[in-house]
Amino acid sequence: MLVNEHNIEFAQRDLQGKGVDQKIVLSGEFAFGACDFMKNRSCSYVLLMRDPYERVISSYAFCQKHDDDSSDFYCPLRTKGLSVVEWAIIEGSPVFRQLIAHPSNCGDKFENHFDFEKMIDAPNDILKTGKYPCWMKLKAFIEHQLTADQILQLAEYVANNIEYWFAAVGTLDRIDTLLQTMQDMYYMPLHNICKDVHRANNSNINNQQREIYRKELKEDPRVAEALKEDLLLYARVQEVTILQGRNHYEHFHAGNVIHHKADS
Repeated sequence: MLVNEHNIEFAQRDLQGKGVDQKIVLSGEFAFGACDFMKNRSCSYVLLMRDPYERVISSYAFCQKHDDDSSDFYCPLRTKGLSVVEWAIIEGSPVFRQLIAHPSNCGDKFENHFDFEKMIDAPNDILKTGKYPCWMKLKAFIEHQLTADQILQLAEYVANNIEYWFAAVGTLDRIDTLLQTMQDMYYMPLHNICKDVHRANNSNINNQQREIYRKELKEDPRVAEALKEDLLLYARVQEVTILQGRNHYEHFHAGNVIHHKADS
C-alpha cells in the first residue's frame, strides 16, 4: 500500500509493460492516474470518500495532535493560531484536486514558473519546514489559472463522470458495503478481513468537540465556498453508491437468492 505522490512514480518505473502477476493496490493521494502506465494488465480505480466536513475536523484534530513534531511526516502544517474554519478554508477541496491535477505539477520545473509564496493565501509560520506541501501548491495553481466559474464547471464535469471513471465508489460511513463490492469484484477477501475495522469516531477528538467544530463549519458560508467542489463530488458519490449497490446485488447475489427460494 503506497500512500503518497510516489504512487505515480512507482507505476511509471516498476509496472509499465511488465505485466506483474500479483495483485497490487495503490492507495491514498495521487493513485489516480496510475492505470495509464499499466499497459499489459487490468487496472481499475475505487473511490472511498469521506464527508468533507468530517474530513476537515479529522485532519484538523490530527494535525493538532502532531503540532509539536518538528518533522512534517505526519502533518506539514501547524494548527496553532488557526481556527477549524480557517483550517477548512486553507485545505479547500483536496479530493477534487487529486482527480484533476497530476503530481508532477509539484516538481522543481513546475515551481520555477510560479511564485507560490505570493500565490498561496496562508501565513508562512504554519509551515513546519518552510516548504509548501504538494496539495497547497496544486490548490494555488488551480485557483491562479482558472476562474471560480471554471473551477465549478470542472467539478461538475468530474462529478458527472464519477461512475465511469471508477469501478466502485463508496462513502466512509458505508465502507462495509464498498468492501463487499470490492471483494466480489476482485476476488480478494477485503470484506471478510476488514469489515467493522474502521470506526467513525476519531480517537484524536471526542464527540462533543466534534459537534462544536461541525457547527462552526456549517454556520460559516466561507467554509461551504471552500469545500463546494468536494461537497458536489460527495453528493454524487452518495448517489452512485446507491446505484452501484443495486447493480452489484443483481449481478452477484440476486441469482443465488432466487435459486435458493426455488429450492425451498
